[in-house]
Amino acid sequence: MADVICEREALRRELSLQMSMKAETEMAMKLLEKDVKEKRDTIVELRDQLEDVKKVNFDMYMKLQVRLDNRGKSLFSFKRQLFLEFVKGVPLPLTSFRSWQECEADITQKGQLVAKLESKTKDISKMLEKLNHTKTTTN
Repeated sequence: MADVICEREALRRELSLQMSMKAETEMAMKLLEKDVKEKRDTIVELRDQLEDVKKVNFDMYMKLQVRLDNRGKSLFSFKRQLFLEFVKGVPLPLTSFRSWQECEADITQKGQLVAKLESKTKDISKMLEKLNHTKTTTN
């Protein structure tokens, strides 16, 4: 009889242990489901934000292209006008001049060099200001 009682007690403990483990598992599953749902919502929000950023980026690109196209056309007509005025005063044949593409490439390259030089000039002036500032603070 004592063996049966001990066996019953062991089975009850095992049953309560299994029930508590089942409850913990269910709670963990609920928490995981909640976490997965929150992460899915976050992913959807991030995708929407990404689409918004892509739209803004595309709009900015298109505006830049329009500005560059407009600037390029006006710059081209201005250069053409200057060239024609220059040619009027020079008796040389037109074949001795470089092609428009070569002139355009040369002007573009020189413009890039000027931009780099301006950037370096700004950097140097900043460095000089820092040096002057450190000189005045040390004196």
